[in-house]
Amino acid sequence: MKKLLFFIPLLFVVQLIHAQTWDWGGPLDPLQAKFQIQQYRLELDIFPETQSIAGQSTITFMASEKLDTLRFT
Repeated sequence: MKKLLFFIPLLFVVQLIHAQTWDWGGPLDPLQAKFQIQQYRLELDIFPETQSIAGQSTITFMASEKLDTLRFT
């Protein structure tokens, strides 16, 4: 049990390290380069009796300048 309790937090640390160094699919769109995502937050309610999920997501970001358009894709 002690090994498991050590291993689970270690997985999260490794994930954070890799998340900062991944390189995905080519050059960044100029509109996307104007802001940096700080946090994604998911708040979910799971309803097993109806096999459904409801919730919301919140994205926190920092902009390098005043923006009138955001492009997340």
